[in-house]
Amino acid sequence: MIRAAILLALIFASVQAAPVQNGIVQQWGGRISRQLSVVAPAKGYISNSGELAALWQAWSIKGEMPTIDFTTMVVVVNTSRSSVFKVMAIQVDAAGEMKTVLIATPDIRSDVGYVITVTERRGAKTLHGIPIE
Repeated sequence: MIRAAILLALIFASVQAAPVQNGIVQQWGGRISRQLSVVAPAKGYISNSGELAALWQAWSIKGEMPTIDFTTMVVVVNTSRSSVFKVMAIQVDAAGEMKTVLIATPDIRSDVGYVITVTERRGAKTLHGIPIE
């Protein structure tokens, strides 16, 4: 009986701790030179339109820069030297830690792939351990 109660408690705890998928609202991707990759935000995200405009211009992203409500959204910026690089999901755990779920190949190219993802801020306090402003 005690073993069953412990097992149920462990199952309940693991269900409670399951991360929540925050919706991907919009994405842009492409490839840039390694020199331009240093423009990517060190904190891994953008929380205001000025930072987004600077990145948009530096990386010559095609199309008009979107208008984003940064009170409800955050822009996550990921880069990789892999030939195949995609952001599949954005997850937030019970503690408010936001993480990106990526697909990347193990090869290394001379240029850098990027994915810029607009996602909901809902429940997020940090991104990969860095506080979200």
